[in-house]
Amino acid sequence: FAGMHGYTVEELIGKHFSILHTKEQMKLVEILTDQLIQTGNHVAGEVWHKRKDGTVFPTLMTGTAIRDDKGKPLYLSATAVDITERKQAIEALSWAEQNFRNSLDNSPLGIRIVTAEGELLYANQAILDIYGYSSVEELRATPVKERYTPESYVEYKERKEKRRLGKPVPSNYEISIVRKDGEIRRLAVFRKEVVWNGKTQFQAIYQDITESKRAQEEIVRLLKTVETAREAINVTSADGTIIYTNCAMDELFGYEKGELIGKYPSV
Repeated sequence: FAGMHGYTVEELIGKHFSILHTKEQMKLVEILTDQLIQTGNHVAGEVWHKRKDGTVFPTLMTGTAIRDDKGKPLYLSATAVDITERKQAIEALSWAEQNFRNSLDNSPLGIRIVTAEGELLYANQAILDIYGYSSVEELRATPVKERYTPESYVEYKERKEKRRLGKPVPSNYEISIVRKDGEIRRLAVFRKEVVWNGKTQFQAIYQDITESKRAQEEIVRLLKTVETAREAINVTSADGTIIYTNCAMDELFGYEKGELIGKYPSV
C-alpha cells in the first residue's frame, strides 16, 4: 500500500489519510468514510489516489469498520487495488472503436457482452480463464445459477429484476462466482452500455479481487485478535512514538482509548 503511493511505511504511520488524496478526491473519500462508519462496510468502488510525487491514479477500494463490543467504531480497515491498467483498458475501448474486438480479445480483464435479457453474445479468453472454462460454448451452456454462490445468485436476480423495472442499479458491484472446479472467487464488476453489431448491448468487465478480499479479512481478524488480547500490547514507530495500544494496555495504565497515541513510552 505504501509503495503504491511512493512512500515508505514509516512515512505514512501517524499521517492523516488526506495526504493520499487531492482536495477534489477528498470530497468522495469523506462521503465513503461516513458511509463506512454508519454501515460498517462499503463494496468495491473506484476512488482516485495521489502519490507522493503528486501524480494521481485510480484504485478499487473496499472498507470495513472494526467495532468494539458495544458497536463503537475503533478502526477503519481498507484495501486498495491499483486499477490503472483496468482504466486504460476501458478507455482504450473508447479511443479505438475500430479495434474494439481486438481490445476485448487481448484484455487482461474478463469481458462479456450480453443482451438486456442476459443472453451471452461474447466472452474473451480472460473471462474463460476466470471461470475455468475451455470455450465460450461451455460457459454459455452452464446454467447461470451454477456460476454463482447461492447468496450472489440472489443478488444477481435482484439486479436483473430492478433493470427490468427500470430501477437504478449500480454500475460497480461485487459477485462471488463458482469456477468449473468448484473454487469460489470474488470479482469486481463494471457494467455499461456499448454498441455491439449496431445494437445497444451491455458490456461487463470483471477483475478478480479474491486475494485482496482475503488480505482485508486477515487484517480485520488480526486487529480483532490484538484488540481483544488480555496481554497489554503497544506498537511504536521508529522514533519511539506510540502509534497503537490495545484495550488491555489502556486499562493497565489507566488511559482512555487513544490517549497514549503520539506519546513516548516514558509517560
